[in-house]
Amino acid sequence: MRRLPREHDEKLPRDDEEEENARETRGLAALAFVLILALAASYLVERLRQEGMIEDCLLAGRSNCDALLDER
Repeated sequence: MRRLPREHDEKLPRDDEEEENARETRGLAALAFVLILALAASYLVERLRQEGMIEDCLLAGRSNCDALLDER
């Protein structure tokens, strides 16, 4: 196996401030992504809970399930 000279093994030097800014940007992007996922999951759970309540009402044979539809 052919090996490159040692000088090619090392990363090219980057400015520390640029690296810190890039890391901070990636962190903020990850945080925003997680928050969006959490909000979407929260909305989905609430919608499924409402649908479950309506289905339970209908399966129980009740005739006043219209009140649950108005709450949406």
